[in-house]
Amino acid sequence: MKKTTNSRIDIVKKMREIRDTFSLEIMDMSFEQEREYIKDQLFELKFKKQDSNIQGKRLGIKIN
Repeated sequence: MKKTTNSRIDIVKKMREIRDTFSLEIMDMSFEQEREYIKDQLFELKFKKQDSNIQGKRLGIKIN
């Protein structure tokens, strides 16, 4: 049980770090700038995931 608790704490800690980093990046942006920034970030993540899937298929690895 203790390992599960530590892993959950680590996940929460990582999520908070991501949130804090994100908040700092968009702090001085207008609402429209924030929307565009988020849109760009999501596009990049989607592109990276697709690229990873293509690389995995080349290597015979299935990636969800």
